Amino acid sequence: MNNPPSPAMSTSTGTASTVFPAVAPPSSKVLAENALAALKAAGHSVLDVPGIGPESTLDLHAMALDGKLFEVTSSLDRRQWAKAPTRTLTWQSVPFPPDPTTRRSLPNYSGVYAFVAEPSLFSLPQTSTLLYVGKAKQIRVRIRAYISELKIRSIKSGRPHIWRMTNAWNGHLRYYYTTTTDVAAAEALEDEMLDALNPYFNKELPAELSQRVRAFP
Repeated sequence: MNNPPSPAMSTSTGTASTVFPAVAPPSSKVLAENALAALKAAGHSVLDVPGIGPESTLDLHAMALDGKLFEVTSSLDRRQWAKAPTRTLTWQSVPFPPDPTTRRSLPNYSGVYAFVAEPSLFSLPQTSTLLYVGKAKQIRVRIRAYISELKIRSIKSGRPHIWRMTNAWNGHLRYYYTTTTDVAAAEALEDEMLDALNPYFNKELPAELSQRVRAFP
C-alpha cells in the first residue's frame, strides 16, 4: 500500500503551517485497472465483446458487460399462445447488422420486425430465441436506429436495454420482418405478438443491470 505524501512544514510570520504537495489525479488507465480489479474481485467474468474491445484495452464497456449481461430468461406461457389469433405471415430475414447493399434492399413499407438470437449450433434452428418485436412505418428506415446503437457508448443510449441487446449479441442476431397494409395493421400485429410471446427485451432492463450498462462512459 502506498503511503500518503509527507507534508512539508513552513513558517510564515512565525506561525507554523502545513503545506501538502500537489498530487496528480489518477490517470484513466489507473481508473480502468482499478475498475477491472474490482469486477474480478467481485467474481465477475470480463469478456471480449465484438465491436467494444478486449480486456487488454482496458475498455470500460467490456468491464460493464460481464456474464450476467449476456444472459436472458425466456418466458413461455401456453395460455397466452392459446389466445393468439391464427395468422399466416410471410417473414424475411437478414443478418444484423446488414451490409449497406442488404440494408438498401429492405422494403420501405410498414410492418413488424423481430430480433432473433441464433447460436447456429447443432444444425437445430429451434435453438433460436426471440429477443424483441417492434413495429415500423418503414422497415428499411427503422433498422437504422438499431444499427446506430452499435456506434455509441452505452452511456449515450436512450434505451440501454436495446444497446445491450444489439451489442451483447452482435454477430448472432437476425432481423426478421413482415410487411403490412398500413401502420394500424402493424400496431395490431405487434400487440398480438407481444401478448403471446413476451420477448425479453420488450421490457426495460432490471434496475441493477440498467445501471451497470450505463455505469461507464
